[in-house]
Amino acid sequence: MNLRSLGKTAQVSEIGLGTAQLANADGRFPGVKPVPIDEARAILRAAVDRGVTFFDTADGYGCAEVLLGELPSSVKRGVVIATKAGLRDDGMRDFSTAYLAARIERSLGRLGVDCLELFQLNKPSAADLADGRLLSFLADQKKAGRIRRAGVVVGEPASVEACLSSGVLDAVQVLHHLLYDGALGLMRRAAGLGSARATSRAPPSRRGSRPSTRSSGSWVSMTRLSMISP
Repeated sequence: MNLRSLGKTAQVSEIGLGTAQLANADGRFPGVKPVPIDEARAILRAAVDRGVTFFDTADGYGCAEVLLGELPSSVKRGVVIATKAGLRDDGMRDFSTAYLAARIERSLGRLGVDCLELFQLNKPSAADLADGRLLSFLADQKKAGRIRRAGVVVGEPASVEACLSSGVLDAVQVLHHLLYDGALGLMRRAAGLGSARATSRAPPSRRGSRPSTRSSGSWVSMTRLSMISP
Protein backbone atom coordinates (compact mmCIF):
# COMPACT_ATOMS: atom_id res chain seq x y z
CA MET A 1 0.00 0.00 0.00
CA ASN A 2 1.45 3.36 -1.03
CA LEU A 3 1.57 6.08 1.61
CA ARG A 4 0.70 9.76 1.35
CA SER A 5 1.31 12.71 3.65
CA LEU A 6 -1.61 14.01 5.67
CA GLY A 7 -0.82 17.45 7.00
CA LYS A 8 2.75 17.79 8.21
CA THR A 9 2.95 14.94 10.70
CA ALA A 10 1.16 11.86 9.38
CA GLN A 11 1.69 9.22 6.72
CA VAL A 12 -1.43 7.27 5.77
CA SER A 13 -2.44 4.78 3.11
CA GLU A 14 -3.10 6.17 -0.35
CA ILE A 15 -6.44 4.37 -0.40
CA GLY A 16 -8.82 4.98 2.49
CA LEU A 17 -12.18 3.53 3.43
CA GLY A 18 -15.30 5.66 3.60
CA THR A 19 -17.85 4.36 6.08
CA ALA A 20 -21.09 6.11 5.09
CA GLN A 21 -22.51 2.86 3.71
CA LEU A 22 -21.94 1.12 7.05
CA ALA A 23 -24.26 3.61 8.75
CA ASN A 24 -27.20 1.21 8.99
CA ALA A 25 -25.43 -1.87 10.31
CA ASP A 26 -27.51 -1.67 13.47
CA GLY A 27 -30.79 -1.24 11.56
CA ARG A 28 -31.50 2.17 13.07
CA PHE A 29 -30.51 4.51 10.24
CA PRO A 30 -33.32 4.63 7.65
CA GLY A 31 -32.48 5.52 4.09
CA VAL A 32 -29.22 3.56 3.88
CA LYS A 33 -29.19 -0.03 2.70
CA PRO A 34 -28.72 -2.29 5.76
CA VAL A 35 -25.39 -4.09 6.03
CA PRO A 36 -25.32 -6.99 8.52
CA ILE A 37 -23.25 -5.85 11.48
CA ASP A 38 -20.94 -8.88 11.26
CA GLU A 39 -20.30 -8.04 7.62
CA ALA A 40 -19.63 -4.40 8.47
CA ARG A 41 -17.06 -5.48 11.05
CA ALA A 42 -15.54 -7.86 8.51
CA ILE A 43 -15.19 -5.00 6.00
CA LEU A 44 -13.27 -2.93 8.55
CA ARG A 45 -11.04 -5.86 9.48
CA ALA A 46 -10.35 -6.61 5.81
CA ALA A 47 -9.37 -2.99 5.22
CA VAL A 48 -6.96 -3.03 8.16
CA ASP A 49 -5.50 -6.37 7.06
CA ARG A 50 -4.86 -4.97 3.59
CA GLY A 51 -2.95 -1.96 4.87
CA VAL A 52 -5.63 0.72 4.93
CA THR A 53 -4.74 3.29 7.59
CA PHE A 54 -7.15 6.10 6.68
CA PHE A 55 -10.86 5.89 7.52
CA ASP A 56 -13.42 8.56 6.72
CA THR A 57 -16.52 8.79 8.90
CA ALA A 58 -18.87 11.37 10.43
CA ASP A 59 -21.02 11.97 13.47
CA GLY A 60 -24.03 11.55 11.20
CA TYR A 61 -23.03 8.19 9.70
CA GLY A 62 -25.32 6.13 11.89
CA CYS A 63 -23.32 3.53 13.83
CA ALA A 64 -20.15 3.88 11.73
CA GLU A 65 -18.20 5.71 14.46
CA VAL A 66 -19.22 3.06 16.99
CA LEU A 67 -17.98 0.27 14.69
CA LEU A 68 -14.66 2.06 14.22
CA GLY A 69 -14.48 2.53 17.97
CA GLU A 70 -14.64 -1.24 18.37
CA LEU A 71 -11.29 -1.66 16.61
CA PRO A 72 -8.57 -2.73 19.06
CA SER A 73 -6.60 0.12 20.61
CA SER A 74 -3.45 -1.27 19.01
CA VAL A 75 -5.07 -0.83 15.58
CA LYS A 76 -6.46 2.64 16.31
CA ARG A 77 -3.00 3.85 17.35
CA GLY A 78 -1.75 3.05 13.86
CA VAL A 79 -4.55 4.59 11.77
CA VAL A 80 -6.11 7.99 11.18
CA ILE A 81 -9.87 8.15 11.61
CA ALA A 82 -11.20 11.34 10.06
CA THR A 83 -14.61 12.41 11.30
CA LYS A 84 -16.69 15.48 10.59
CA ALA A 85 -19.60 17.53 11.90
CA GLY A 86 -21.81 20.42 10.91
CA LEU A 87 -24.77 18.58 9.36
CA ARG A 88 -27.59 17.99 11.83
CA ASP A 89 -29.89 15.00 11.81
CA ASP A 90 -32.65 17.20 10.34
CA GLY A 91 -30.47 17.99 7.31
CA MET A 92 -29.67 21.57 8.34
CA ARG A 93 -26.11 22.87 8.63
CA ASP A 94 -25.06 24.02 12.09
CA PHE A 95 -21.64 25.54 12.67
CA SER A 96 -22.27 27.10 16.07
CA THR A 97 -19.29 26.42 18.28
CA ALA A 98 -21.52 24.96 21.00
CA TYR A 99 -22.93 22.41 18.55
CA LEU A 100 -19.50 21.51 17.14
CA ALA A 101 -17.98 21.13 20.60
CA ALA A 102 -20.79 18.78 21.60
CA ARG A 103 -20.30 16.69 18.46
CA ILE A 104 -16.56 16.46 19.08
CA GLU A 105 -17.30 15.16 22.57
CA ARG A 106 -19.76 12.64 21.14
CA SER A 107 -17.27 11.43 18.52
CA LEU A 108 -14.53 11.04 21.13
CA GLY A 109 -16.80 8.76 23.13
CA ARG A 110 -18.06 6.75 20.17
CA LEU A 111 -14.57 6.24 18.76
CA GLY A 112 -13.13 5.44 22.18
CA VAL A 113 -10.22 7.86 21.88
CA ASP A 114 -8.89 10.83 23.84
CA CYS A 115 -8.12 12.94 20.78
CA LEU A 116 -9.61 12.99 17.27
CA GLU A 117 -6.86 12.44 14.70
CA LEU A 118 -8.66 14.58 12.10
CA PHE A 119 -11.80 16.62 12.68
CA GLN A 120 -13.41 18.33 9.70
CA LEU A 121 -16.12 20.94 9.25
CA ASN A 122 -18.73 19.41 6.95
CA LYS A 123 -19.20 21.83 4.02
CA PRO A 124 -19.29 25.29 5.65
CA SER A 125 -20.20 28.15 3.34
CA ALA A 126 -18.00 31.13 2.59
CA ALA A 127 -20.17 33.15 4.98
CA ASP A 128 -19.62 30.59 7.74
CA LEU A 129 -15.86 30.94 7.36
CA ALA A 130 -15.62 34.67 6.62
CA ASP A 131 -15.19 36.04 10.14
CA GLY A 132 -12.54 33.54 11.25
CA ARG A 133 -14.68 32.28 14.12
CA LEU A 134 -14.55 28.66 12.98
CA LEU A 135 -10.81 28.71 12.37
CA SER A 136 -10.29 30.07 15.87
CA PHE A 137 -12.52 27.30 17.22
CA LEU A 138 -10.46 24.65 15.44
CA ALA A 139 -7.22 26.17 16.72
CA ASP A 140 -8.60 26.18 20.26
CA GLN A 141 -9.64 22.54 19.98
CA LYS A 142 -6.11 21.66 18.92
CA LYS A 143 -4.61 23.51 21.85
CA ALA A 144 -7.02 21.75 24.22
CA GLY A 145 -5.87 18.37 22.88
CA ARG A 146 -9.34 17.38 21.65
CA ILE A 147 -8.32 17.24 17.99
CA ARG A 148 -4.88 16.63 16.48
CA ARG A 149 -5.58 17.90 12.98
CA ALA A 150 -8.28 20.08 11.47
CA GLY A 151 -9.84 20.12 8.05
CA VAL A 152 -12.76 21.20 5.92
CA VAL A 153 -14.99 19.15 3.66
CA VAL A 154 -15.47 21.43 0.68
CA GLY A 155 -18.84 22.14 -0.85
CA GLU A 156 -17.71 25.05 -3.03
CA PRO A 157 -13.93 25.50 -3.51
CA ALA A 158 -14.22 29.28 -3.19
CA SER A 159 -15.47 28.91 0.39
CA VAL A 160 -12.12 27.57 1.58
CA GLU A 161 -9.63 29.42 -0.61
CA ALA A 162 -9.07 32.22 1.91
CA CYS A 163 -8.55 29.77 4.78
CA LEU A 164 -5.67 27.76 3.35
CA SER A 165 -2.99 30.23 4.42
CA SER A 166 -4.32 30.43 7.98
CA GLY A 167 -2.05 27.64 9.20
CA VAL A 168 -5.00 26.02 10.97
CA LEU A 169 -6.12 23.56 8.30
CA ASP A 170 -4.22 20.32 7.87
CA ALA A 171 -6.49 18.80 5.21
CA VAL A 172 -9.22 19.61 2.76
CA GLN A 173 -11.62 17.02 1.37
CA VAL A 174 -12.96 17.70 -2.10
CA LEU A 175 -15.11 16.01 -4.69
CA HIS A 176 -12.82 14.95 -7.55
CA HIS A 177 -13.25 12.27 -10.20
CA LEU A 178 -13.06 11.72 -13.96
CA LEU A 179 -16.25 13.68 -14.62
CA TYR A 180 -15.53 16.56 -12.23
CA ASP A 181 -12.23 18.37 -11.76
CA GLY A 182 -13.55 21.71 -10.49
CA ALA A 183 -11.45 21.52 -7.33
CA LEU A 184 -8.07 21.04 -9.02
CA GLY A 185 -7.05 24.65 -8.39
CA LEU A 186 -7.81 24.29 -4.70
CA MET A 187 -5.92 21.00 -4.55
CA ARG A 188 -2.85 22.51 -6.19
CA ARG A 189 -2.89 25.50 -3.87
CA ALA A 190 -3.17 23.24 -0.82
CA ALA A 191 -0.23 21.15 -2.02
CA GLY A 192 1.80 24.26 -2.77
CA LEU A 193 1.37 25.61 0.74
CA GLY A 194 2.57 22.34 2.22
CA SER A 195 0.18 22.71 5.13
CA ALA A 196 -2.76 20.82 3.70
CA ARG A 197 -3.37 17.77 1.60
CA ALA A 198 -6.39 17.07 -0.52
CA THR A 199 -8.52 14.02 0.05
CA SER A 200 -10.48 13.24 -3.09
CA ARG A 201 -13.56 11.07 -3.11
CA ALA A 202 -15.91 9.48 -5.59
CA PRO A 203 -19.29 11.05 -6.35
CA PRO A 204 -21.68 10.71 -3.41
CA SER A 205 -24.31 8.04 -3.93
CA ARG A 206 -27.98 8.45 -3.14
CA ARG A 207 -28.95 6.76 0.10
CA GLY A 208 -29.59 3.11 -0.58
CA SER A 209 -27.80 3.17 -3.96
CA ARG A 210 -24.44 1.73 -4.82
CA PRO A 211 -21.25 3.71 -4.23
CA SER A 212 -18.22 3.20 -6.39
CA THR A 213 -16.39 0.22 -4.92
CA ARG A 214 -17.54 -3.19 -3.79
CA SER A 215 -16.02 -5.13 -0.88
CA SER A 216 -17.05 -8.35 0.86
CA GLY A 217 -20.48 -8.32 -0.75
CA SER A 218 -21.40 -4.78 0.38
CA TRP A 219 -20.95 -1.52 -1.41
CA VAL A 220 -18.65 0.87 0.42
CA SER A 221 -16.99 4.08 -0.66
CA MET A 222 -13.26 4.48 -1.13
CA THR A 223 -11.19 7.58 -0.55
CA ARG A 224 -7.90 8.44 -2.27
CA LEU A 225 -5.39 10.86 -0.81
CA SER A 226 -3.96 12.87 -3.65
CA MET A 227 -0.59 14.57 -3.84
CA ILE A 228 -0.99 17.34 -6.40
CA SER A 229 2.03 19.21 -7.71
CA PRO A 230 1.64 22.96 -7.26
